[in-house]
Amino acid sequence: MFLINHIQAYDFSAVHQGQTIYYKITSSIAPYTVEVVSQNDEYPIYTNFPQGVLTIPDTVSYGNITYTVEGIGYAAFWECDKLTTVYLPSTLKYIAEWAFGRCSGLSSITIPENVEAIKYLFPFQECTSLLSIDVAEQNRFYKSVDGILYDYSMDTLCVFPPGKGGEVTIPNQVKIIRAGAFYKCNNVTSVLFGDSITIIEDEAFKGCLGLKGKLIFPIALKYIGHEAFYACEGLDTVIVPDAVLKIYPSAFALCSNVRSVVIGYSVKDIGELAFGYCVNLETLIIGESIEIIDNLAFSGCEKLHGHLNIPEKIRFIGIFAFSDCKNITSVSIGDSIRTIGESAFLGSGIEKIIIGSSIEYIGGVAFYSSSLQEIIIKSISPPFILNSAFTSSTKKKYSGLRAVQQQGIV
Repeated sequence: MFLINHIQAYDFSAVHQGQTIYYKITSSIAPYTVEVVSQNDEYPIYTNFPQGVLTIPDTVSYGNITYTVEGIGYAAFWECDKLTTVYLPSTLKYIAEWAFGRCSGLSSITIPENVEAIKYLFPFQECTSLLSIDVAEQNRFYKSVDGILYDYSMDTLCVFPPGKGGEVTIPNQVKIIRAGAFYKCNNVTSVLFGDSITIIEDEAFKGCLGLKGKLIFPIALKYIGHEAFYACEGLDTVIVPDAVLKIYPSAFALCSNVRSVVIGYSVKDIGELAFGYCVNLETLIIGESIEIIDNLAFSGCEKLHGHLNIPEKIRFIGIFAFSDCKNITSVSIGDSIRTIGESAFLGSGIEKIIIGSSIEYIGGVAFYSSSLQEIIIKSISPPFILNSAFTSSTKKKYSGLRAVQQQGIV
């Protein structure tokens, strides 16, 4: 028998219309305020989970004081999957992170007129029955159009209801898609981005398993955040626009059906695991401005094949950057390259490599492969090469070969 000592999350509770609601005092001086919280601070967060229709009152009395309900606290109703409808108080000012996460039975909700802040981290994550997020007409901070939650100015798409699906058209005035806005919205099949989109924040479309086909970004797009399209398994083509300067870590990792990737001209930095384990990626075109390909950026892209050209401005290739890319047969690395990290091309099918003239460091087992036959290193001064950077059978063409031999590498 296991005993769990639950940590109490609330200051007091009260019954309203047959449901027990838990409150935490946020101001013990006038004006007296509370937020709604869960019963416990650890899972399970309720002994008896709320279910059915829940109405949260505007005010609640405790100890001869009447408190105004101003917030829904962090993960207050996490995994309350039997909740179907929640009526929020007109006094509400904020909804915190994860507030209604995994309330899979919740079908609709209306944001009251005084709500000023709906926190970034997934307030309605995986509410798979939620088809519409409505907003009171008097609210001057948020707006709902076709059941989708925007800020009042329509600059930012805040939350897409996870139960809604099909083809999504984002209005032209929207500039920002907020972090987690479409998180695990598995019913979305395609997205038509408005012309003004400049920022797609972290995890915006993470785990959208139904999203299919080609991603067509607007030319104004400048930012693709961490894990923005992580594990969008139905995508097949990604074209990163020229205005983007950096692709952040894991942005397209585990997009297992992507077959073609084109990196825009202005991209300088491809982040860690950006396209990691895109196992069906066959074609990769890298823009001319690229300077950094970070650790594991294309690791596990086992169908990437033929010749890989890494342009002239490249300075750094990280550890395991192209590891297990079994079908790459040759690589040309530009003249600005200084560092090639450990295991960068480990397990690849490369037969021939040309390394640019500025190379200073090649890490251990960077090119260790049974297929490798020839390496041409164009530098005048010999780089520092760790042991086992290449297979012992490799024929090397290198102008500073004698200096390299002194390191015991060949």
